[in-house]
Amino acid sequence: MHNANIPTHVELPSSRQLVRSTFIALAAAGAILVGVVLPAEYGVDPTGAGEMLDLTEMGRIKMQLAAEPDADRAAACCGARRRSGCRSCDRRSGRACGCPAFGPYYAGSRRRPFG
Repeated sequence: MHNANIPTHVELPSSRQLVRSTFIALAAAGAILVGVVLPAEYGVDPTGAGEMLDLTEMGRIKMQLAAEPDADRAAACCGARRRSGCRSCDRRSGRACGCPAFGPYYAGSRRRPFG
């Protein structure tokens, strides 16, 4: 890069132009977040654009699939609880505990109980 020309002071953007460009980029990122990412990832559609683009349904399916392992763990835990008398299951939150079915499984961790 020995032959690169250094721009003159007149060619460089002013501080006002940089601040304006920054705010435009933040507004565009916010619009993309609200209009596309939230509906597609989490099934949340505050603007209704996700419904028109069928992104909301995709987000709802993803959230449902993400909740299934926790429900399976809770069901197995409650079954083990009935068999062993364990009282540390939290049925309301659906989180598994240190039941015999899971061994040292702690609530809130994402470690798989069987391997």
